[in-house]
Amino acid sequence: MVKLTRGNVAYDFKTSPFKETFAYEDGTIEYVFSSQLNKQRFITRLKENREKINTSLSNRFNMNIKLNKLADLKLYTQVEKRGFLIKVDGEAVECLDFLELVGMKTKMTS
Repeated sequence: MVKLTRGNVAYDFKTSPFKETFAYEDGTIEYVFSSQLNKQRFITRLKENREKINTSLSNRFNMNIKLNKLADLKLYTQVEKRGFLIKVDGEAVECLDFLELVGMKTKMTS
């Protein structure tokens, strides 16, 4: 049974009903939120945040860079202040320190 506070906040991320899954080129990440409000904030700011991060990195390194996964993870840490739980291809990660982004796909554009 999911325990929520009167304000509909789940303090136990493992039983939280507030989840959103995104597919990336190399797999999926399910983001777990403590509240519907935080989930909605994340979804609302997602596109703008991706554009901001990708533009910033592209300008900095003077090449086209598209790192949506990095942008999404950064946004998750900014939105979700009560804890951290994501599932990378089904495997739970409970701390950002246990996560490592390795590699990047390269493709030609015309």
